[in-house]
Amino acid sequence: MNIEDIKKEVAFAQRLMRLDGYACGVVDCIWGKKTEAAWQCWLRDALAHKQAIGALDTRSEGNLETLLPSCQKAIRAWFKGRVLPWAEQNGCVVKIICGTRSYREQDKLYQQGRTLPGIVVTKAKAGYSNHNFGIAFDLGVFVNGKYEEGDKLYRKLHADCGCPDGFLWGGDWRSMPDTPHYQLARFGDTTEKIRKVFIA
Repeated sequence: MNIEDIKKEVAFAQRLMRLDGYACGVVDCIWGKKTEAAWQCWLRDALAHKQAIGALDTRSEGNLETLLPSCQKAIRAWFKGRVLPWAEQNGCVVKIICGTRSYREQDKLYQQGRTLPGIVVTKAKAGYSNHNFGIAFDLGVFVNGKYEEGDKLYRKLHADCGCPDGFLWGGDWRSMPDTPHYQLARFGDTTEKIRKVFIA
């Protein structure tokens, strides 16, 4: 999903904006004046963070733009200040390879995993992944252009770089650790709380 795809799913976009404090009016599936004004504020704030902190690579930017602007700010600062220097020191490349997914996209990936067990992207249904709320992202570590499948470098990255301010790390989960995954901490490590806020 990219930033333009979010705009096409009006109710989803309205909920995302509302979650980050943008006054878009009621969730009514209509892209009216309030929604457009809130969207312009979203884009303005995101651009301000990018200009102040700096841009990332093209793939990372495309995924980062789908996250709430308040999250983008913390992630940019972390990437620029810690992750990119770490990657250079360790002879690898780190990119943001996943950002926000709409409910529709989440269900499509979930059904794909059920019908094609060898291609499992997610085991979460729509509304049960923090990627559905603009607050979660996944990293990819690449060595010699190849994506790292194992946990070793992801654990080292986290040990050396920590988390963006206000985020938690999926590698700390006991039942199903997810070492490339980071998400906003204030809603906890499940989706129950944020799901209620998002659809209210």
